[in-house]
Amino acid sequence: MTKDLEFSYRDEFNRAPLGQKICFILESNIDISPMIIDGDWGTGKTEFCHKLIKLIRNNDRYGVIYIDAFKADHTNEPLLTILAEVINLIPNDEKDSFIRKAIPAARFGIKTLGKAAVAHILRQDYMDVANDFDKDISKVTDKIIDSSVESLLNDHIEAEKSLKGLQTALERIGEEKPLILFIDELDRCRPDFAINMLEVIKHTFDVKGVKFVFITNTEQLKHSIAKFYGNPIGTQRYLDKFIKYSISLPKTINTSNRSKINASLEYYRSLIYKNEFSECIALRDNEIIKMLRQIITVNNLSLRDIEKIVRSLGIYILLNPNNFISTNEYTRGRNILSMLGIIIFSLYHSEAKKISMNDIDINAISKILGVTMDISYTNDENKYDEYYEKLNDERLCRYICYWLNLSSLTPVQSFTLSVDNENYKEYNDSIHYYFSGPINYRSGTTYSKYCSEAINILSLYEV
Repeated sequence: MTKDLEFSYRDEFNRAPLGQKICFILESNIDISPMIIDGDWGTGKTEFCHKLIKLIRNNDRYGVIYIDAFKADHTNEPLLTILAEVINLIPNDEKDSFIRKAIPAARFGIKTLGKAAVAHILRQDYMDVANDFDKDISKVTDKIIDSSVESLLNDHIEAEKSLKGLQTALERIGEEKPLILFIDELDRCRPDFAINMLEVIKHTFDVKGVKFVFITNTEQLKHSIAKFYGNPIGTQRYLDKFIKYSISLPKTINTSNRSKINASLEYYRSLIYKNEFSECIALRDNEIIKMLRQIITVNNLSLRDIEKIVRSLGIYILLNPNNFISTNEYTRGRNILSMLGIIIFSLYHSEAKKISMNDIDINAISKILGVTMDISYTNDENKYDEYYEKLNDERLCRYICYWLNLSSLTPVQSFTLSVDNENYKEYNDSIHYYFSGPINYRSGTTYSKYCSEAINILSLYEV
């Protein structure tokens, strides 16, 4: 566990208070296990999980286990995966006793999978046999099935005894030192393994002193359930049979003045303040922040998406070190459109290919920028600042669509303004402001070149 996976060392998303509350709940007597910490892909769930584990381990009263379910799903044996991790926590002088109780229960779990299908397989073979032999085959098959059923019943009786023995042993461990098991990446597992993991935890580990926390994308887990059972209806009801409590990682950060900041935008800010971007002051420019905030909000960009953008930024600056080092009337518009090209290259590959060939699809770009016809008015005074911020962000993105539409071989009517249009002056003035002085765009000025140049530099093409 590295040092930076501690809330006290690094907590740019202000999640330490949430972690402390989760610890408080887990340490209580309230029956909340299994619980889910939900989050979209790329929202920092795994890092949060490790920081939470570190927080709990500061209190030596609990045995804490982390299991990466995705790394284990090739084994097909969730029961063995969990038991192996539990055994690692047991003192050496107690391991043999626990293993003796665990082996029969584990053996039954593996053995039953094969026997449960015997009747179905034999009946299926029987249906394929010619009718002339059906009576003889039926007699033989029925005897084998009867034998298999009897064997399954005997195994079931033995399994109940083995399971009780295992649960008693687990409960004894929990009395000495309660266990908290974190199951990560279940949403990335094969559907059959994910379902088996849920079933095993429900039927085997529902004992006092043992708690489970799933770190997962709940919606994706629902898709796995639907795929396994072939029916998307009722997935939440099915999941409710296993999960007793669920919380979601917030996408915003609370500040000291009670306002909220988007976590992905704050992550971008924290990354570009690192040494490799120290001279690129334009990356912190308010205009670029406006555009990025709009794109993040509209497209629900994750922390992983931001990492992709910043990685592309690093490559772009390495290959083109003279850009983003200043922000003024000469570079303002260029910086914005270069940044847009970098974002599109990082996340929207089909659009990047088009732009690199000077094929500007304004409708697709306006969708990425979240440009709509209007913004609904709000009377909520507490939301006024947020509304005003959103209004400014979208206004800039409207300007961008207007600039790029001037460069398009097939301009879109909704972004084309005639001289007598009431908004013509505002949009034309935006050109003067962002691109330094009056520019006659009909003379061949191509604003999209800044987007395409950024994309081509990242594609390692000659510019």
